[in-house]
Amino acid sequence: MGTITRMLRQRTVLMEFMLIAIATGALAAVLSVVTIEYAEDASLNLNFSYSEKVPYVIRETEDGNTVREYVVINRFPYYSLTDKAKSIFYAVLPFIAVPGYAVGLSGFSLLLYYKRRIKTPYDLMVASSRKIANNDLDFEIQYESKDEFGKLCAAFETMRAALAHNHREAWRVAEERKRLNGAFSHDLRTPLTVIKGHIDFLESYYPQEELSKEEVIAALATVKSHITRMERYVHSMSSIQRLEEISPQAILVPGEVLLSNLQKTASMISAGKQLVFDARSSGRSLVLDTELIIQVFENFMTNALTYTRNTITVNAEMTEHQFMLCVTDDGTGFSDEALTKAADPFFREEKAPDQVHFGLGLYICKLLCEKHGGQLTLSNLSSGGAKAMATFQSR
Repeated sequence: MGTITRMLRQRTVLMEFMLIAIATGALAAVLSVVTIEYAEDASLNLNFSYSEKVPYVIRETEDGNTVREYVVINRFPYYSLTDKAKSIFYAVLPFIAVPGYAVGLSGFSLLLYYKRRIKTPYDLMVASSRKIANNDLDFEIQYESKDEFGKLCAAFETMRAALAHNHREAWRVAEERKRLNGAFSHDLRTPLTVIKGHIDFLESYYPQEELSKEEVIAALATVKSHITRMERYVHSMSSIQRLEEISPQAILVPGEVLLSNLQKTASMISAGKQLVFDARSSGRSLVLDTELIIQVFENFMTNALTYTRNTITVNAEMTEHQFMLCVTDDGTGFSDEALTKAADPFFREEKAPDQVHFGLGLYICKLLCEKHGGQLTLSNLSSGGAKAMATFQSR
């Protein structure tokens, strides 16, 4: 019984259509038989009711019994006008009722089937397609049936979700690009202003020979240094554009292998500082891009090495669907401004020890984490050190 119930719940569109067709055919057949029997009985009863009204003779049989023999076999001419109409009705009723039952019940069953199984998913998909055409993706297609229409709605919902994700991602990339270009333009103003000022200075005083050789060389050196700085800016922008275009090349990685590689990397970078490495994989394997993870880890370690006093702590954990990587130091931690802006492109604190790079390290980490379905989180320890945590989703 349980198997039958489960089959009925999971019936397909074709199965239900066949069941309805069989039921409709059976009902039409039963009604046809009943109608034919009724017409025959009614016609016989009508014919019998005129037994006394038509000519007949009484004849005695050889055994002495009497029988009635009708002179007229066809009693129809003796029917009243009403009974003639009834007789004609009973005669033609089977020829009308049988196809009528077939057509009527088929139409009714098809209408019922349409309203029960087709109309709801059809209306749902039409309404959804209109919303998608109007660029409205903030909705969800819900249809609980597991039949073909349910699978079609589920596929439609998968497409909508993918479009919504791509739309959000495109919006995020556009906003990120806008913010990046704004930061790039802002940081270019200083070297451009310096270069323009020195060129104006040389144009004003060099023709009158009011500048010494040393002053000219110093001015040109300043211009050259700022041109070099601009070249590095352009190179940084090109690097970011290449990173935005990459796609994680994930493979199945045993946790022990990944953690061993991270520990070796940490040992090499943290030379001269105390390193605490705490990692747990529980024997798991995940589908990850190890090169991308190591690039993020190297950025974390470089930042920690720059700001730490003595100890760098690394925590790594591999769960069922995610890899978590955390690096902390015992330095002064992030400033309030850095906590909100450290992952912005070209952000650099005024008192930062490293003035060579342009504040792209954590921005790159954020970009790579998002490429891998994770995120970058920055915070401070209660003891005052900085904490950088990255998560990567298994592909």
